[in-house]
Amino acid sequence: MSTGGEKTSQNSKCAGRTIARVMLVLSALVVVALAHDALKASGNMAPEFLFTFLLPSIIGGGRFMSLAATLALPTLAAGLPMLTLLVTLMARAKAAQSQASRTSGSTGLLVGAGLLLSVGMVSDIVLYRALGAIPEQEISQTEPVQQHTPQLPQDVEGDGPNGQTERSPAGEVTGEEWIVFASDRSGDWELWAMKPDGSNQVKVSSTERIHMQPRFSPDGTRVVFSSQKEDGTNTVYIMNWADAQETEVTTGDQASFTGDGKGIVFRRQGKVWLCDLDSGKEKLVSPSLWSRCSFPSFSPVGRRVAFASRLLAGYNIYILDVEGSEPRVLVGGEGACDPRWSPSGKQLSFQSETHIFSIKPDGTDRLQVTIGAGVQHYATWSPDETRMAYCQGPGPQGPWQVYAVSLVEDTYPEPLTAQGSNIYPDWQRVPTPPPAP
Repeated sequence: MSTGGEKTSQNSKCAGRTIARVMLVLSALVVVALAHDALKASGNMAPEFLFTFLLPSIIGGGRFMSLAATLALPTLAAGLPMLTLLVTLMARAKAAQSQASRTSGSTGLLVGAGLLLSVGMVSDIVLYRALGAIPEQEISQTEPVQQHTPQLPQDVEGDGPNGQTERSPAGEVTGEEWIVFASDRSGDWELWAMKPDGSNQVKVSSTERIHMQPRFSPDGTRVVFSSQKEDGTNTVYIMNWADAQETEVTTGDQASFTGDGKGIVFRRQGKVWLCDLDSGKEKLVSPSLWSRCSFPSFSPVGRRVAFASRLLAGYNIYILDVEGSEPRVLVGGEGACDPRWSPSGKQLSFQSETHIFSIKPDGTDRLQVTIGAGVQHYATWSPDETRMAYCQGPGPQGPWQVYAVSLVEDTYPEPLTAQGSNIYPDWQRVPTPPPAP
C-alpha cells in the first residue's frame, strides 16, 4: 500500500515528465521553423518565420523591441530544448530518489531534447552566417579604387520577360549629363542641379514645399521626389524637367522610376510598393509581414527590385522580382542599405555604415569604392559607369557635401558642392537643360 509521501513523489515525477513533454513539442515546433529559415537563408533566400517575430516593430515598437523580436526565434530554438533537458533531468533525479524502475520515458525525452538542441544551435549558426551576422571572412576596408573595372552599358542577357535581352533605356538617351540633388542652401530643402564637374549649380524647383530624394526618369525628362504636406503626410511628386511643373502621385517617399519609366517603386509605412503611373494602380512588392523596408531601386532591365530591410538588428539588401519571386539576400548585416542599380543593370552600389561599395547582382565582385574618414551615403552612377557621385559628411547627421570619384583611375574624390548641406544626388543624361530659375 503506497504511503502519502510515495504518492506525492510519484505525482511530482509525472508532473515533471508532463511539463518536459509539452516543452519538447514546443521545442520541436520552434526548431523546425528555424531550420526551415536556415535552409532558405543558406540558399540566399529571405527567412520566412523569422519575419513574423517583427510584428512588435510594426505596431510601434522601438529599436530595442525590434532587436528583441528579431532574436526571439533563434534564442528559443536553443533555449527551449536546453530547458527541456533540465526539466527532464530533474524529473529523472526525483524518480531515482524514489527508486522508480521506469526510466525509458525520461530517456526518450533526453534524447529528443538533445537532438533538438543540436539542430537548433546548428540552424542558428547557419542562419546568422548566411545573413551576414557572422561574417565568413574579413572585408578589406582599403580596397584600391583603381581595381574597379566598370561595366559599360550594353545588352544584358536573360533579364527581360521570358529570358530575352532588353536594352537599358538610359543607354538610349542623348544630351548633356546633369546631377540633381537636394540642398538647404537657400533656407529650405529645394532641388538643385549641376554639371558633373560641379559647375552651373542652379535651383530647379519652384514650389514652396520640401523637396527631397530626387530621382531622374530613365529618359531624363522627369524627376520624382518626396515631400510632406502640412499634416505631415509623406507624399511622392513628379516634376517635369523642362518646366519644373509638379504633379502629386501618391502617399509615400523614397521613390524611383521603373526601368521603362511607366511606373515608380516607393516606400509607404515601411513596405515597398509599385505604382503604375497611367492607371494609378498600386501593388505591394515586399512581403506583407516585412517592415522597415527602404530605398527601393528598380533594375533598368527586367523586373527586379533591390531594397533594404531591417533584420537581425541590422539592414540587409534583398533582390526580388515584382512578378512574385521570393526575396534573395544580396548583402547581409553590416548596416547595408540604399542599393542603386547601375545604368546597365550589371552592378549595384550600396552603402555600409560608413562607406560605398559596388557589387554584382549575384553577389560577386564586391569592391569598396570610398576610403578615408567621415560617412559616405547615397551613391549614384554616372551614365557610363566610370564614376560615382555620393554624399560625404563628418558624421551620420551631416552636414553633407556631394563628391565624385573615378572608378577607373586612382584619383582622390572631388568635392562638387560647398554651400549648405547637399544630399541625395542622382546622375543622368537629359535631353534638355534644367529649367530657368
